[in-house]
Amino acid sequence: MNHTYKKHDHRLKILFHQSKNPDLFSNLNIPKSTIRTWIKKPLSNIVTHPSLDKLENELVAENSNLRKKLLENNTLSTLTLFTFRLFGLQIQFRKLKDLETKRTLISKIKKSMQIIPLNDILETLSLSPQRFKF
Repeated sequence: MNHTYKKHDHRLKILFHQSKNPDLFSNLNIPKSTIRTWIKKPLSNIVTHPSLDKLENELVAENSNLRKKLLENNTLSTLTLFTFRLFGLQIQFRKLKDLETKRTLISKIKKSMQIIPLNDILETLSLSPQRFKF
């Protein structure tokens, strides 16, 4: 006869041990002998990471903030790469003579402004506000 044991969440063991209350979660139908063992036995050390203690809403907020930063970084790097292709590596000392190229750059900067403030964009591109005009 094969008998399979149920695996219980380690946090349940901790709660039973700390509360010393065998009726804490009676709706889970955990055997009384198992609960008594959890209550009597000292807790073993659990190796964990602080992020695992976060609540779901904290994780969602952190994820949202990281996604926003990633979007900002992707936007800046795309814009920077585009600008360096236009100017080369020393953009602050070069002029764009082609009107269509200027319009394209301004368009890309405006699009980036939906995500990142203009001052941050100009600083990343090493452009002064005086040099950049719509």
